[in-house]
Amino acid sequence: MKTCDRITDAGSQRDMRRTGGGVGGRQAGDSPGGVRYVGGAGPQGFRLYRQQDKERYPGYRVAWAFTSQMIIDKLKKQGIETRNVAEVVNDLRNEGVKKVVFQSLHVVPGEEYSSLKTVAMNGLKVAFGDALMTTDNDIEAVIRALGKDIDAAQPTVVVAHGNDHHPEFNDRLIALAEQIETQYPNLWLQVSRAFPAPRPLPRLGR
Repeated sequence: MKTCDRITDAGSQRDMRRTGGGVGGRQAGDSPGGVRYVGGAGPQGFRLYRQQDKERYPGYRVAWAFTSQMIIDKLKKQGIETRNVAEVVNDLRNEGVKKVVFQSLHVVPGEEYSSLKTVAMNGLKVAFGDALMTTDNDIEAVIRALGKDIDAAQPTVVVAHGNDHHPEFNDRLIALAEQIETQYPNLWLQVSRAFPAPRPLPRLGR
């Protein structure tokens, strides 16, 4: 299993448990549904998640929603129709769904994760699963997952996204950087959207 598989699998194993029962436990007369909401993901990630959905929640309606309008627009230009959270909520409501579990596939509880709070949930009983790295225990689990592919003697760079507009959403990434760089001195965590990294990336010789 590749590193990305281990990390996403660790998140999926506990995601629905934090919702007070999740999509499991169907009761008579219920029409439960689940929504995986994500900023963006590649084909490999989608295949993994969808396979997990089929194996763990058979018989349940699992819908996908995107929080990034930029990604929605980009995919539309490629002929791929996707939907935002509000559109998926309306679809489920029109189908008669009364209970919905929302599970984030975001790495950290950042700006797009928080945008779910602006979507009207009238008439629905909802529960919410956390982002991958919400608690300190989550960060430790991610480090353990990554550790299986880290050679402590080999210089390694872990790249995250980050948020250059709202630095308060970088707290979990900074905590990850501090912990993983302490555990692996030859590893650096860097971001594509700048925030002050705990350690600058050195120039590595050949």
